[in-house]
Amino acid sequence: MQGELVEGRELEFCAYVAGGFTNNVNGRLVDLGREAGVPASGITAQNLLELAKRQPGTKMQPTVRELFRSSGIIDHVKVADIWE
Repeated sequence: MQGELVEGRELEFCAYVAGGFTNNVNGRLVDLGREAGVPASGITAQNLLELAKRQPGTKMQPTVRELFRSSGIIDHVKVADIWE
């Protein structure tokens, strides 16, 4: 899978965006991260939209990239925390 994901490019992380998650999503993200060779995070579509709304006009790209490299679920608390 790593070859399929990378295709000659070096990835920092991979992210799974969904409407919601089941209880076993963290285990699946760990598996995906191992397979891809990079941290894997999950974020709901709603939280991704909230993140995008707060992004314009800021210099937050390094912080947002670090958020996605953190592995696991990126919930509304993590999204809010980066602006406090």
